[in-house]
Amino acid sequence: MPSADDARATTRAQATTSSAPRVTIRAVAEHAGVSRQTVSNALNSRAARPHGYRFLVFDAPYADDDAEIAAYTELLAGHDVDAFVVADSHAGDRRPTWLARHRAPFVVHGHPWGDPGAGHAWVDVDGALGITRAVDHLVAHGHRRIGFVGWPADGAGGDARRRGWRDAMATRGLDTAVELTSPADDVPSATNTVAPLLARPDAPTALVCASDALALGALAAVTDTGAAPGRDLALTGYDDSDLASLACPGLTSVRQPIRLVAQTLVEHVLDQLGVDLGRAPAPAGFVAPELVVRASSTAPAPPRPTGTRSTAAGHRLRPPTRL
Repeated sequence: MPSADDARATTRAQATTSSAPRVTIRAVAEHAGVSRQTVSNALNSRAARPHGYRFLVFDAPYADDDAEIAAYTELLAGHDVDAFVVADSHAGDRRPTWLARHRAPFVVHGHPWGDPGAGHAWVDVDGALGITRAVDHLVAHGHRRIGFVGWPADGAGGDARRRGWRDAMATRGLDTAVELTSPADDVPSATNTVAPLLARPDAPTALVCASDALALGALAAVTDTGAAPGRDLALTGYDDSDLASLACPGLTSVRQPIRLVAQTLVEHVLDQLGVDLGRAPAPAGFVAPELVVRASSTAPAPPRPTGTRSTAAGHRLRPPTRL
């Protein structure tokens, strides 16, 4: 059976020799901090394979609805697939409407952005809730000046995480003045974005980051000042990637329940195909993420620093090292 790694970077599903019914997915899992192989394995092993179905993976450019709809057209015309899992929903997404119009069974990975009344089944991780849990954790450790580091507006998951931080801070009566945007979701960009903040006398005592890569960049910026991440400035990430547990200190991060998402997606597809699961499918909609707490955020909040050239920890600032 072809795996996700065997699938070519094309909008066509690859032919297989199995006579079993097939379900196609475009699984782009990088935003979830996991590999396509992980998602493919979860989809196939959790619910599909025991019922004689399997998933094929194909790629299309992100938010290129025309390219993906062209693939759908070819797959349906050739009777190559029985249903679809649509990945990476986005604002103005035309794929669900097209599939519904052509009466193709489908479920969407990602909630219907800007269309709360959408009638199709969808499953998504509640990114705003994950960020809210990070804020609550920091508040419980005495932090009140909590900043945010995200990436530019994307009309999708990044915006939801940013909105989660704003809402959580506002609900708790906390200031949302420190809101940073890294030009890219990578470590060097985040380091350069956070470094100037640490020279300010009103620097926060904690940063909530929209990804682990951004959090690791912030960690590097704090280290460059001579301060101690975790003790002098708390940090949280998102995705709970492998690097989160390997960082020093270990990075507190929001873990997405990928296997639960995969199982729910599969169950809803199988239900539409008339497969008897012996019970109702797992509830569609948002699923809750988990905050995995590590040493980067467990120390009590440091007192407000004094002096005009202090870092968030009260250390004298030295020029940051650019990665």
